[in-house]
Amino acid sequence: MSFIVCGLDFGTLGARCVLVDALTGKEVSAAEHAYRHGVLEGAPGEAFQDPADYKEALSKVIREAVKRAGMDASEIRAVGLDFTACTILPVDEKLTPLCFLPEFQENRQSFVKLWKHHGAEAEAEELSRLFGKRLSSELGLPKVLETFRKAPEVFERAATFMEAADWVASLLTGKEGHSAVFAGYKLLWDAEEGYPALPGGIERKLSPKIVKTGEVFGTVSREGALLSGLPEGIPVAPPMIDGHAGAAGTGMTKKNEMVLVLGTSGTQYLHSEEYHEVPGVFGCMKDGVIPGLYTYEAGQSAVGDMFDWFVKTIVPEGYVPEGTDVHRFLSEKAAALPPEKEDLLAVDWLNGCRTPLNDGNLRGGIYGLTLATKPEEIYLALLKSAAMGIRRILENFEEHGVAVEKITASGGIALKNPLFVQLIADVCQRPIDVSAGKQCAALGSAVYAAVAGGAYRSIPEASLHMKSPVLYTAVPEREYEAQYRKYLKLSEVFRELGEEGNDGF
Repeated sequence: MSFIVCGLDFGTLGARCVLVDALTGKEVSAAEHAYRHGVLEGAPGEAFQDPADYKEALSKVIREAVKRAGMDASEIRAVGLDFTACTILPVDEKLTPLCFLPEFQENRQSFVKLWKHHGAEAEAEELSRLFGKRLSSELGLPKVLETFRKAPEVFERAATFMEAADWVASLLTGKEGHSAVFAGYKLLWDAEEGYPALPGGIERKLSPKIVKTGEVFGTVSREGALLSGLPEGIPVAPPMIDGHAGAAGTGMTKKNEMVLVLGTSGTQYLHSEEYHEVPGVFGCMKDGVIPGLYTYEAGQSAVGDMFDWFVKTIVPEGYVPEGTDVHRFLSEKAAALPPEKEDLLAVDWLNGCRTPLNDGNLRGGIYGLTLATKPEEIYLALLKSAAMGIRRILENFEEHGVAVEKITASGGIALKNPLFVQLIADVCQRPIDVSAGKQCAALGSAVYAAVAGGAYRSIPEASLHMKSPVLYTAVPEREYEAQYRKYLKLSEVFRELGEEGNDGF
């Protein structure tokens, strides 16, 4: 007996698919597909994508996973998917992306605005004043308001704005629906009040067709089956934010458990039985991830992106032996540095500060450089800065009444860079479990698919049987208390300079 489910994970640069036997938790097959166009850049801080890339990925990645498994697609019983967020696009009445229409193909505002699109900083500041709390430009409302202000012709033509996840689900099912987890965390939707009143009445372009976690989004239509290779008629679970899905993939479904997702950016998801006002969190919603629990979302705007920036733009040509993995080479040299070579301090705001300040205009930097500074010393400082950013987020939760009792790290960097995980354990003075799953988000989507398909009655039950095991636990080996206090002082200086703008220099 088997119960094969499909989990889809749409990331920043490509899509992944895992096929899992929900009854045993065994991965049957996996496949990946890189987006044809990747990230489409515009003005500084802008980041767009072409939804045609998602459709192409959907048409190929499931078929590839099925082929690798040597099975028939008819054996798949249900499908779930997750996506980066907020990654949003305007569509017409037929749910056709406006960037597909001839009149808008040259207008960037008609394309997908990727999660890390920071073109709506002015709108985020305006909405922050309206709501009396700091909102990030990475959320959905500033991005929609930006379209209203910069491209009114696009805004008026749109029937609605959809999360990319919901649009992909509509490709599968042929119906419009909007996942509650995206609407609640990224568009400030409330189950009782709906969407808030917004400048220009832009909430009229946000759909009330909400599908809640644990329900069924719909079933795969004939057209969806032809596109994806999935069987017609199988249930589709409501889409999830990628990190939220990852929590289910790691088995972290209980109160006061936190998941660190370490990828291009960093996100932290924390479950709690109670609601507390926590400054700087990206959202908190009851029943959004695990029915009966509140889940807080926090994050860092650059983790892997910051490390990649360094190796691609700063490391001198020829410094790393040809054919050697740059990150591994620098990590090994950084780990061998004596304590007196750890004086550099960095602030990890190379793409703004998500939590706790929610300000995409802030900038990072490095203090302590000399003419003798080596690349591995800077690399280590950047790794530590990301770890210190995580500690600041943990302290922010606990200072406001939300305890953190257990931490599990997941994502590509958690598996590829053990030095970084060890630094998190050292800086935070906490043990860090590392999930062995290479595709925790896709596995989490498969968990939700298993519930939608009826293999399990609840998400925690499905997660318990299907979760990835712990690969290893990093325990604290040294402490960085003095350096962390200096990091806080340096980040405060950078914050003040960022608020002063150019007039402060």
